[in-house]
Amino acid sequence: GGRRRLARPLAEALPADKPYFSAWTPSRARTVAKLLAGQLGFSDEPELLRHGHRSRFQLGDTTAKLTNPECTSTEDVQRELDFAQLCHNSGAPVLTPRENTVRTVTQGGEQFAATLWPHIPEADKSADPFQAGQVLATLHQLRLNASIAQKLTPVDPCRVIEQFIDLITPVATQAERTLLHERAQLARAAWSELTGHRGLPQVPIHLNHHDSSITGSPLHDGKSGPWIVNTECSGLGPAELDLLRVQLRVDRFGASPHIVDDFRAGYA
Repeated sequence: GGRRRLARPLAEALPADKPYFSAWTPSRARTVAKLLAGQLGFSDEPELLRHGHRSRFQLGDTTAKLTNPECTSTEDVQRELDFAQLCHNSGAPVLTPRENTVRTVTQGGEQFAATLWPHIPEADKSADPFQAGQVLATLHQLRLNASIAQKLTPVDPCRVIEQFIDLITPVATQAERTLLHERAQLARAAWSELTGHRGLPQVPIHLNHHDSSITGSPLHDGKSGPWIVNTECSGLGPAELDLLRVQLRVDRFGASPHIVDDFRAGYA
């Protein structure tokens, strides 16, 4: 109750069009994608599906994820592959990569990490809240043996915030830096309080609730959904983090309150 809150939400305080990642442009991502396509023997033009710190390109029946090295290390990319493969092998409905290997593409003196996944059309990706509850319940209830659990990395949401602050500090204004550091301190205090509670089991968690990260559609091999198709943020942690992020979609992003009820019905 004594914690000071920010007067303005972060998304409103930082201008969306400010070029924090000026070197990782759609044009450069396309150049890297063409080099990757050449490595794979793919002759057609790669189709840009989404640009961001991990840009996605369609190469036939494959989706290639290209990573901005300013934001994400090769080790982080490998952890995503390992999480998907290990959880899938343990019985969770998680999409697995085409290969459990991070490919490297060199362009302009820099190395870019690339991973290959079965392609799922964007229109087929959005599972409804009930399906999302079903698939996350399955994920949280996995019983991993000790050797597998040791291979999964504990999540630390605050590390992502801290990496972002370090990245944009050279181009951020003093007001923006102050705002970000204040938000990071609040987040670290809240995270420390949550993880300090003994008895919270560490389970595989998704930690990503964009509509396109869970699909209710059959996969390329005909297996029915729902499936988790994006594990960029996933790892070991308390299941409460996934449940809180569902509520956050209502409280912070204005989603209908009915999604929480539908999610709970599927999760039960």
